[in-house]
Amino acid sequence: MPKVIDYDDFQRDVQRRKRDRWAKILAAEPPGRAPGRRPRDPEQERMLLQLDRLRLERRDGRRPR
Repeated sequence: MPKVIDYDDFQRDVQRRKRDRWAKILAAEPPGRAPGRRPRDPEQERMLLQLDRLRLERRDGRRPR
């Protein structure tokens, strides 16, 4: 007869695995950009960097370059 796993134990194990997996994913992200926004090509990286700078300038009330 198979061993019955307690539901709460199962949930804790699933949450622990998710935390471990996300910790690895976030540790692999390069610094300086919000997680999940890392583009794969340099042109897209330049475009996102420019858009981020414009957004910050608008937020801070400065005039865009």
